[in-house]
Amino acid sequence: MPLTKWQVEPSRLLEGSPSTQQASELRDFANLMMTSVIRQLSCVSRFAEDIFTELTAEANMMMMRSSNLSNRVSLLKRYTAQLSPADEEEGLS
Repeated sequence: MPLTKWQVEPSRLLEGSPSTQQASELRDFANLMMTSVIRQLSCVSRFAEDIFTELTAEANMMMMRSSNLSNRVSLLKRYTAQLSPADEEEGLS
């Protein structure tokens, strides 16, 4: 299980000056909350872009490493196919 690299949580939904936080009308309060939520969703989308960029880079690295390993295995198969049991017995004696 990989370690957690990113953790996103909503925070400070009621940012603003004290006069707007203490607004008596429900409409002002709702507008303030929606503005804060939209601002935080914007931040989350930036984090998501960073996360997917990092995942793409790691997937490309894994693809390159597995391709390299596959090439090495195929070279090893060709090398072992060229060996004959008679050559091995002569080398041991």
